[in-house]
Amino acid sequence: MSTTPTLSWTAGSGATSHDVYFGTSSSPPFVTNTTGTSYNPGSLSIGTTYYWKVVAKNSGGSTSSAIWSFTTSPSGSGNDEPSGATLIASLPFSTTQNTQAATSNASDPGHSCTGGQKDSNTVWFRYVATFTGKLRVNTFGSNYDTVLTAYPGTTAPGAELACSDDENATSQSAIVFNVTSGQSYLIQVSDYGSPDGGTLVLNVSRGVTVSKIGVAGAGYLMQDANGNFGWDGTPADRYIYWGSGAAGEVLVFGDWNGDGKTKVGSYKDGLWILDYNGNGVWDAGVDKILYFGSAGFQPVVGDWNGTGTSKIGVYKDGLWILDHNGNFQWDGTSLDKLVYFGASGQSAVVGDWNGDGRTKIGVYKDGLWVLDYNGNFLWDGTSVDKLVYFGASGQAPVVGDWNGSGNTKIGVHRDGLWVLDYNGDFIWNGTGTDKLVYFGASGYTGIVGDWNGSGWAKIGGYKDGLWVLDYNGDFAWNGTGTDKLVYFGTTGQTPALGGW
Repeated sequence: MSTTPTLSWTAGSGATSHDVYFGTSSSPPFVTNTTGTSYNPGSLSIGTTYYWKVVAKNSGGSTSSAIWSFTTSPSGSGNDEPSGATLIASLPFSTTQNTQAATSNASDPGHSCTGGQKDSNTVWFRYVATFTGKLRVNTFGSNYDTVLTAYPGTTAPGAELACSDDENATSQSAIVFNVTSGQSYLIQVSDYGSPDGGTLVLNVSRGVTVSKIGVAGAGYLMQDANGNFGWDGTPADRYIYWGSGAAGEVLVFGDWNGDGKTKVGSYKDGLWILDYNGNGVWDAGVDKILYFGSAGFQPVVGDWNGTGTSKIGVYKDGLWILDHNGNFQWDGTSLDKLVYFGASGQSAVVGDWNGDGRTKIGVYKDGLWVLDYNGNFLWDGTSVDKLVYFGASGQAPVVGDWNGSGNTKIGVHRDGLWVLDYNGDFIWNGTGTDKLVYFGASGYTGIVGDWNGSGWAKIGGYKDGLWVLDYNGDFAWNGTGTDKLVYFGTTGQTPALGGW
């Protein structure tokens, strides 16, 4: 058996919880109580016999299973070869595996990002795409020097699609590559250079999705769910009541469960109410209601650890409190983040500044940007992080991947004037390289989204239900035959965007 198994069982009739016993003794010790029906013991030793049992419990008593046993593989890993690749059944996917027993062989492909060498301790994963778009893979959280590559194929790799060694001066790796629905892809993780291995953490999630429009009011949301830029009534489009509509309450948006779709939530004074499963109604026991933050803090949302799900957080006057591990509660600073980055009067901005797949923090005021470029939640000076002037007083910050290279770039907007750091080098290079364009008019809110799903961010404007969108992304208005001028919403409603 694999050295990283998940043990599962069928719940006992009427059971409300289960005691799990696990170990190398034939009379295994108690390890945990769970209301679920599975247990992950972590990375196990190779060639070792383990014993386990489950005791089903309720208020009336308990019933024990027999004692089961299994023996881990004496050498190598179950996914040591592409023909035995671990199947990634759904997204987001995250797994931990000990690769010290993994091997390499002469048929392993060389890697373009390590000078053609084959590297060592190789393990394989396979994903059959359920969508056409971008797949994001990383090894953040691993404790050794990983090399990450992707190939088309089912049991043998084709031509290399992407390769990453040391991503942004770390020993972990991150890739983003295009996938086609129905096609099979192989992902290989190796240890750089000579054999060693360690604890691998592999995260796989869906990349860019098409941005669809919507409008929000007090306690409700209207979504263009089918993405045709018009209101078609329900059920083609969606009208969702969410939150109380009380003064000070704001709607928030994120992919809470990692299925690739944007869901709604509400926030006020530290209280979050999240539509976790995204069905537009409150489902007790499924959706999330929790306190995280307090009065005076504004909500922030991002994938702080790169696992493919949106996590919550709050910001006020330079103080950030982030649910880094994404379990919807505060677990202390050893797991979550409480950091000072910024100062009073500066606005929170978030983005993937270096393109490694994790959302980083930053602040903006009157053209001054201070960005945690490497994503360690600290200020490391201008040789590592970014302190730049881009914009001026009265201009609002905007962020997006303007050129589709995979990292978030900065920009500013005011009354239809956009100034964008198109090439992402955090300086103004003139209009031959960067973008200074008029799109919109006075009183319009600047909006950013990937309207056509091409993989880069486009600009647009919104005012009182009127949307003007640069659909083809050339930073110019090309008329309604190419770009979009549509009414969706009315006076008093605010724009809402997401991959509904």
